[in-house]
Amino acid sequence: MSKFTQLLWLLLVIAGCAAAADPTPTPITDSAQTTPTLAIDPADITFVDADALPTSTFEDPRLRQAEADYQVYCAHCHGYEGEGQAVGAPGETARLGYKQVPPHDSTGEIWHYADPLLFEVIKFGINNPLDHYPMIGFDAALSDDRIMALVDYIKFWWTEEQRTYQAEVTANYIQARTEAGSPIYPLDATEEAAP
Repeated sequence: MSKFTQLLWLLLVIAGCAAAADPTPTPITDSAQTTPTLAIDPADITFVDADALPTSTFEDPRLRQAEADYQVYCAHCHGYEGEGQAVGAPGETARLGYKQVPPHDSTGEIWHYADPLLFEVIKFGINNPLDHYPMIGFDAALSDDRIMALVDYIKFWWTEEQRTYQAEVTANYIQARTEAGSPIYPLDATEEAAP
């Protein structure tokens, strides 16, 4: 995917998030002269002191980095505790014809997917707006190791039963892909494959 296409998707996601902040839908007009406005006035944003920000409880530096990465790259769409899209946003998402951004916690369904699939979604994004809310890929911002650490971090929100089920799904997926001779992400450093 070209940098231009990635930038275009990012702008679409940002525009969708900004529009979702206002629960009142903006009427569609025939006028091409409409001046865009922000749903939230930047002057109304309250900033939190750095001392008041939560600190990580992880001792493992890999998980501490993953937690920080989640807050920077994932939380604004998937929720700061993995709870999913903001309360006011689903109506806007539906109005635009998209499915809701899924939660990453135990109330969601991403624990049904194998690790390599979760890795691919984070790395390459979701470019099928008929099935999911569009998501940019983070391959330019995050290494493969940091993406896998994000997958491991998200699992802390799941129940033990969900983690056990997901581990079985992952093992089945890897076995099936191996038997088919298909690539499995993350790829070995010597392998290459198109997304």
